[in-house]
Amino acid sequence: ACVAAFTSAMRIKMFFICTFESLGIAMATYSGQNYGAGKPERVWLGIKASALMMIVYAAFTFVLLMVGAKYFALIFVDPSETEILMDTELFLHISVSFFPVLGLLCILRYTIQGAGYTNLAMLSGVSEMIARVLVSLYAVPAFGYLAVCFGDPTAWIAAVLFLVPAFIFVYRRLLRMRREQ
Repeated sequence: ACVAAFTSAMRIKMFFICTFESLGIAMATYSGQNYGAGKPERVWLGIKASALMMIVYAAFTFVLLMVGAKYFALIFVDPSETEILMDTELFLHISVSFFPVLGLLCILRYTIQGAGYTNLAMLSGVSEMIARVLVSLYAVPAFGYLAVCFGDPTAWIAAVLFLVPAFIFVYRRLLRMRREQ
C-alpha cells in the first residue's frame, strides 16, 4: 500500500513541480546573459521577480493539493483502495507544504549554474543526496511511511541551506568582478 501511494503521489507531485524547474531554467539563462553583459545587479532583480512568481504558484498549488489531493490520486488509484488514497494524500499534503523551499532551491541552483559556478550547483545536489540517504537509513526505519513523506522536503531543505550562502558568495563575486572592470 505504501509503495502504491508513494508511486501515485510522486507522479502527481512531479506534474506540479515542473513550474519550479521552468523558473529555475529561466533564471539560468537570465543570470548567464546578465553576467555576460556585465550587469550582475540585474541578477538580483531576476531572483526577486522569479521568487514572487514562485510564491504565487506555490500558494495556488498549496490550495489545490490540500483540497484536491485525493481527487488527483483517483487518476492512479481505485476508489476502493482507501489506505492507498489516504497515504497518497498525506504525501502530497506534506510535499506541497514545502514547495516554496523547492522553488527557492530551483531558482538559486539554476542562477548559480547560469553564472558559471556549476560546481556549487552540483554540490547542492550532493547535499540533497546525503539528506535522502540519511532519511532512508535513520528516519524510515524509525518512523515508517511518514519519514518517506518527509524525504523530499528534508533533501530540499538541505540543498537550500547550502545554496543560500553559495548564492551570496557568487553574487558578491559577480559584483566585485563588475567593479574591477
